Amino acid sequence: MRNFDGSKGMMSEQWFHIVARDKPGLLIAMMRELAGGAYISFEGDLQGIDWNGVSGVEEGETSLRRQTLTPELDFVVLPLTAETQPLIWETVSKVDHLAHDGIIHTQIEKEGRLAFGAYDNFHADCVTASDAVPRSLLEVLKSSGVIRSYEASVDTER
Repeated sequence: MRNFDGSKGMMSEQWFHIVARDKPGLLIAMMRELAGGAYISFEGDLQGIDWNGVSGVEEGETSLRRQTLTPELDFVVLPLTAETQPLIWETVSKVDHLAHDGIIHTQIEKEGRLAFGAYDNFHADCVTASDAVPRSLLEVLKSSGVIRSYEASVDTER
């Protein structure tokens, strides 16, 4: 779970706590918004997911880190570009890996900093986005029913 009270640290930035209604809808919106100069990581039981066709697959940690240490889960980092985004989405949505026990944690890094995180199967307390995601997009997602709500906060711990 993430701390949103802004009580520690030197540098503060705007973060949004998001309550998802449509997990796949939220993920595809974030992928489209953040593609380019970005990486996406998936963690969970990824044995049934074939990443063929996506170049630059990393199976170790980069600046995106594992969220579950024990038991160690499968972990993959993929470049998120305009070219790879449709391939990644097709692979992830093919068997609905988001709704079952396949993918547990998803993170997107944009230009070297965390921009989106959906942890514990998009648990209501565990979905965040940085100010790399425009508030206007969150408003659209809320009005279309993809998310239930979002709340802005300043987080100085990141």
